[in-house]
Amino acid sequence: NRPESAIKSWLVLGPIPFEMGLRGFPALDLKPLGEEGELQPRAEQRRRIGERELVWRAARLDDYRIDFAKILGEGTAWSAVYACSYIQSDREQTGVRMLLASSAHSKVYLNGREVYRKGHPHFHEDSEMVEGLTLRRGLNVLLLKVVSNDDVGWLGAIRFTDAAGQPLSGIKSGAAP
Repeated sequence: NRPESAIKSWLVLGPIPFEMGLRGFPALDLKPLGEEGELQPRAEQRRRIGERELVWRAARLDDYRIDFAKILGEGTAWSAVYACSYIQSDREQTGVRMLLASSAHSKVYLNGREVYRKGHPHFHEDSEMVEGLTLRRGLNVLLLKVVSNDDVGWLGAIRFTDAAGQPLSGIKSGAAP
C-alpha cells in the first residue's frame, strides 16, 4: 500500500472481450473504443461494444492496487479493461516519474500521448518506471489499458514521484475533470 502520490480514483470500463487465442501486443493494439488517447469519459457514461453495453464505473480505492475483477465483478479471460483518472496539478511539473505495475500486457496514455507499453505480465508494485514526464498546470488525463489472457489476476497500479523519487506534491486525482 503506497499512499504517497498513488492514483486511487478511477473510472473503469470493461471487460471488453476479444478473440480467444489473441495474445500480447496484438490484443493490446486492438482499439474497441477508437483513439484511446482521446478518451475523456464521465462516470455512468455508456458505451456499446458489439452486443454489450458497458458503463464507466467510478472506483475509489483504499489501496494502491486496482483489482479490475473485483471492481467489475466479472471474469477477466480474453478481455481488456480501461481505467481513466483525471489529475489536477497546481502547477506545471517537469521531470516527473511514473511508477507502475500491471499483471498483464498494458499501455498508458498521459494527455493523449502513449507514454508506456509493457509486454511482460508480472505484478510487482513500482516494478516499472517512466521518467521525464510533464504534468500540465490544471487538468491532466491519465488512461491505463490492460489486457488479460487468463483468469489468474487482473491488477494495475500507478503513482507519481519527482525526479528524485519523492512523492509528487500538488496533485489530486479524481474520477471527474
